[in-house]
Amino acid sequence: MGVIIVDAAIGSRELVKPLQALGLPAELGHMPAGDVAFLGRGWKGAETAIGVELKKISELVGSLQSGRLPLDQAPKLLKAFDHAWIVVEGAWRTQGGRLYSLGRGGRIRPTHGHMTGNELEKRMLTLELGMTVPGERYLRTRYVTSRQDTLRFLVCLYRWWTDQDQDQHKTHIGIYRPPTLIEISQFRQTVATLPGIGVKRSRDVEEHFKGELDQAFAAPLSDWIKILGTLTGTRVYQILHARPRPGARISRGEFR
Repeated sequence: MGVIIVDAAIGSRELVKPLQALGLPAELGHMPAGDVAFLGRGWKGAETAIGVELKKISELVGSLQSGRLPLDQAPKLLKAFDHAWIVVEGAWRTQGGRLYSLGRGGRIRPTHGHMTGNELEKRMLTLELGMTVPGERYLRTRYVTSRQDTLRFLVCLYRWWTDQDQDQHKTHIGIYRPPTLIEISQFRQTVATLPGIGVKRSRDVEEHFKGELDQAFAAPLSDWIKILGTLTGTRVYQILHARPRPGARISRGEFR
């Protein structure tokens, strides 16, 4: 127990060094399912296999439409691990009935295939709820906006499962105390990536649009100028309204 295995395949192997830098005992390995796996401390200290499948938003759409995720990868995850997560990485939005990924500088890029945000959410809910084995295993989804968020989640997940036994976690019944450092909202994380905004000015944008991303993306130029000034407001508006370009169970020994 203790080692976190990262699949040696291209697309996941680059996680090893960042995880090691964050203090995790990560090493490359070959797995029949998932990109990251480790053994945790389950109920009363029983060994519990934890697995994570990583997906960029564009990869997720493709794997849903081809059937690879629901028919092949998800069943393998549930068979190989006691607890499994699909981590979806990347900001996204729906525009004109189509799904777009949101990249650096606010650039939007259409995902392959024709899928709406609602369809994506429904398909992922079907995976989470429809494939759940009552009393046994669950497939969970975690949405993150960047690779940094992915690494942060993996560190938290690993620490949660290895620091103490599953039944020893009692924070859910503790007395609530306001955090000393407030984590910014999903709205602010998204708009902070737009040029000239950043984390600090994202608060003004959130207050103006009341935390509604759809309202922010559909806002007229005058709104953006009012919040950010003529130069930055115009630049952000042009970016948001630019025409898009076409475009078998794992052995316990494998974790030791």
